[in-house]
Amino acid sequence: RPGTYRVHVAVQPKPDAGFHPSAELPLQVAPRITTPPTPVVNEQPRTVFFTNLKCRPQVAAEQQAHLIVGGRSIEATPRSGPTDTLSFGPIDLANGTYPYHLRVDGVESIYIDYASEPPAFIDQSVEVSDGP
Repeated sequence: RPGTYRVHVAVQPKPDAGFHPSAELPLQVAPRITTPPTPVVNEQPRTVFFTNLKCRPQVAAEQQAHLIVGGRSIEATPRSGPTDTLSFGPIDLANGTYPYHLRVDGVESIYIDYASEPPAFIDQSVEVSDGP
């Protein structure tokens, strides 16, 4: 599951010697968006929900998941167990095209392509509109 973990290594220099543990270091497992969210606009009052965002690995029910849309954070709706499909909202958001990414327990999905020269934002955006 996505999140931050602590890892360390224990080395045994000889078969009859004790283990020598290393210091713990953080390891972050980032969520990866596999299917973009679908915006659903309600008219009265005008609010936007984002549904059917799929990600890997699954997000547990107790984990904090947020969709960051245009710099605004939207908390995921409650879940009863581990799932790879998340929904978010409601939020008051004007029509437009917004960049987005996923944050689970403080760990961000990858939205910068470090392999490109120079590094660039991944084109990951969602369009909100009142029309069909």
